[in-house]
Amino acid sequence: MMYIVSIRAGHSDYTGFRQVIDITKPEVVIPIHTENKERIKELTDKAVILEDMECYRML
Repeated sequence: MMYIVSIRAGHSDYTGFRQVIDITKPEVVIPIHTENKERIKELTDKAVILEDMECYRML
């Protein structure tokens, strides 16, 4: 299993997110440090929305 972490300094628009998702084809997308984490669901069906301090286990 491959893990890819994408970190972008500053602010990105959703076009940038779409490009990263299209290129990397991730199994899971977990938005962090965002004002509207639910919006990622508009870009991918791979979104996992976590509450503050919630963990996600990848098997």
